[in-house]
Amino acid sequence: MGNGVRERDALQGSPPAAVSIQGLSKTFGRGVQALADIQLAIDEGEFLCLLGPSGCGKSTLLRLIAGLEHPSAGSIRWWGQDAGILGQEDYGVGYVFQEATLMPWTDVRRNVRLPLDLQACPRSAAEQRVAQILALVGLAAFADAYPHELSGGMQMRAALARALVTAPRLLLMDEPFGALDELTRNRLNTELLALWARRHATVVFVTHSMAEAVFLGSRVLVMSPRPGRLAGELSIDEPYPRTADFRTSLRHLAFVRRLGRMLEAAYGDMAP
Repeated sequence: MGNGVRERDALQGSPPAAVSIQGLSKTFGRGVQALADIQLAIDEGEFLCLLGPSGCGKSTLLRLIAGLEHPSAGSIRWWGQDAGILGQEDYGVGYVFQEATLMPWTDVRRNVRLPLDLQACPRSAAEQRVAQILALVGLAAFADAYPHELSGGMQMRAALARALVTAPRLLLMDEPFGALDELTRNRLNTELLALWARRHATVVFVTHSMAEAVFLGSRVLVMSPRPGRLAGELSIDEPYPRTADFRTSLRHLAFVRRLGRMLEAAYGDMAP
């Protein structure tokens, strides 16, 4: 593929990509160029991982996809339309940050309910949806707990529940498990895939871990050093659901090695 652009079905009547990016660049103040000439199509229902060390523009690209930043050049389309579609019924976006960013002064229930409160969702309906999503992420027994009473993994579950409570069609995740211990991280990866299978959302997941990218992604994109470009792509043609056996398999190791070679080609001595 070379330039990282995914070839798409051009037949008339084919559904639009969940996200379509053409010639996207982003330059911040003082002339710092974070991204250059990004060409990308993300399919509906895909689990896409963005891989690369800190500073390569992964988080910037995620914020642009979320509509939180505006490109300096190029365009982004969501389901064939402009940013005005985001947040409309059936076109919601959920965002999970690197840290849980929970409100420390209130309990898990109210933290998770916040997006529904901002949408002026009726209280009874909101409470029902919060209860359902807390059960889904395994926090039903901790609805009345405060963030400081939760472990790091439980805090991230709460943050994920908050992102999912509005049933987003597009879920964006910015290294959400990077600060967790390996055992907790692996467990949450498995739980995330189970949630994705149930919700059928399109997921874009930022990580600097090759092993995590291979375990989660249906496709992994490798980003080059700043200004970030798409330097390579690897399809992970391994069926779901993926289990701990896959994580320790020779197949998983082979994918990780291929990504390692791609990173070395993109970064040289800078590769992790």
